[in-house]
Amino acid sequence: MIDYVKISNRIRDVKGYKKKSRLKFTQSIETETGEITKPISYAKINNIDIRLSDSGYFEVKGSIHKYFNKGVHNFNDFTLHNFYSTIDDLSKLIKVDLWEFKVDTLEIGVNVTPSIDTTIFLNGTYMHARKPFKDVSMGAGGDYRQASYKNYWVKIYDKGIQYNLPYQLLRFELKLRSDELRRMNLKFLDQLKGSKMIDRLGKKLFQKFEQIVFIEPSLKEVELPQSQKNKYPFWQNPRYWNELSTNPPSKNSYRREVSLLSSLQSDLTKNVKGDTMQKIKEKWGELVGRVNFPEKDRGNISTSVIDPAFPIKKTCLVTGLDISMQKEGSRFLNITGIKHYHENDPAVFQSFNSRLSSRWIDESLLVQYREIAHSIRNEYHHRRKKLLLQKSSYVDHPTLFDNTLFEDKEILEYYGID
Repeated sequence: MIDYVKISNRIRDVKGYKKKSRLKFTQSIETETGEITKPISYAKINNIDIRLSDSGYFEVKGSIHKYFNKGVHNFNDFTLHNFYSTIDDLSKLIKVDLWEFKVDTLEIGVNVTPSIDTTIFLNGTYMHARKPFKDVSMGAGGDYRQASYKNYWVKIYDKGIQYNLPYQLLRFELKLRSDELRRMNLKFLDQLKGSKMIDRLGKKLFQKFEQIVFIEPSLKEVELPQSQKNKYPFWQNPRYWNELSTNPPSKNSYRREVSLLSSLQSDLTKNVKGDTMQKIKEKWGELVGRVNFPEKDRGNISTSVIDPAFPIKKTCLVTGLDISMQKEGSRFLNITGIKHYHENDPAVFQSFNSRLSSRWIDESLLVQYREIAHSIRNEYHHRRKKLLLQKSSYVDHPTLFDNTLFEDKEILEYYGID
């Protein structure tokens, strides 16, 4: 769902941070003189790269999905809850609040099983909008097809070949740069906690898949209308589409040709592209639907993103987990809910271990339930208090981070700040 990120921020006390940090930083050194060549320190955790300059610029980048899998792979399902918990864990390990970081690059996508062989599907992808797909090598992992734009990239490839899987798996993804993200009003990682933003990202993914010019393999088997019979050989030729997009006979020639092809394929073929689009929507809805959002935010979730098979439930404001087993009016996961997950979903309960200090990890289950619940409530109120303090100095004093955070009504509403 959300995979690669590149996020950044600034910290004041670089030396102080390095002293308290557990990260092993390295620097580039001139071998002959022993002098440091760049005022930048580097660290790595699994596949996550960290860069910290002497001036305080702090950058974190890498696949959060792959980090979740110990840096090994990213072919399994990665839910929104998994993303939230992984960012929380990484924040504690790095000892900075990554939710406060600006988002410079964000990659979103899903893995689905197409109704035909993945290789055959990829061979049918000719263009994205008016740009031809280009094959880019991943070495032993095969090739991916990419259309590059100024502010984003569209990629589609065979995930099964990449990881030598015994089943078919198609990956479709978008990598969005900062300018594109700002157009969507996404600036801080914290904004991904709101359903409006997740909804926008889902719609963006669907829109870009729809713009693929795809030739259905079964098109050659159908009886085309007499007026279109001579077009099939041209449609199969990538040069035809490229020429038509760059040097069209008339202003709307390319658009009309794509529209004609799409209409014929929808009516006469097995419509593999349409079937794959539906699977992408269902997978996105499934990955989001396992988390859901706070009560006040639910009305903003579009049915185009959230699949009705995954109904909206009452959820914890911090973890996003279902708390419908708790008393009416509950806002956070409490002892009752934590006990429920311990007894019914051990994997979720195990994810709570990061909330227990060494003082509590060996205590009785009841004590652990209590401390986990305490940690969850504290996380919300600590963040809210911090935002209130920052907001109070919004006008009169410069702050460490960009004040446009306070212009995002969704984040302020999430933390109950007017």
